[in-house]
Amino acid sequence: MQKIIDEFDGVLIDEYGWEHYQIKGKKYDIRFDRSRLEWACDCPAFTYRRKFRKTYCKHILEIQDKNWKRKRDEVARLS
Repeated sequence: MQKIIDEFDGVLIDEYGWEHYQIKGKKYDIRFDRSRLEWACDCPAFTYRRKFRKTYCKHILEIQDKNWKRKRDEVARLS
């Protein structure tokens, strides 16, 4: 799965519309559901935090930051 994600701009979209991300060196599957605008991660911290209504772990925040920077750079390049 990592090879596919590396080839396609760091994201794999499955048949249900979920975007799958991975961070190099980590085995966790970080997912984004476009239809519900909801993030999920396989890491223990995310599973534990959900009990306390915390919606993000450090892996999700890292992916969000990476996506934001990529979009910012793309807009700057087009300007």
